[in-house]
Amino acid sequence: MNRISVMCKKEMDKKNRWGVKKVTDMVHEKFHELASENLNSEQIEKWNTESGARGFVAHNAPDDTWEIIVGFKPDPIFYSQITIGLAVDPDEEPEIFTKALVCREKSHEFVYFIWP
Repeated sequence: MNRISVMCKKEMDKKNRWGVKKVTDMVHEKFHELASENLNSEQIEKWNTESGARGFVAHNAPDDTWEIIVGFKPDPIFYSQITIGLAVDPDEEPEIFTKALVCREKSHEFVYFIWP
């Protein structure tokens, strides 16, 4: 897995957070910038042809896997998990292109992508 990370170190302010839509849009934009470096040509072609009908960019609280990956337990008040992929039938697993952990506090730059 390829990963990109920028750590945030300062105290965080609950009143100075990006909204859910903003962080979701920021990660989606960054996904498009980094996809060619982290996905193979077949994956990129599939995303480009099928994302209009089946693509999703989902916002959630960080899951338990992040603590092992980034070395700290992300506080869901300040961190969001964004998952980008293609939806499938209800009995199938979605096709995930990336999962990202992003800091919502405006003065902290932190994004960590996990690619397939």
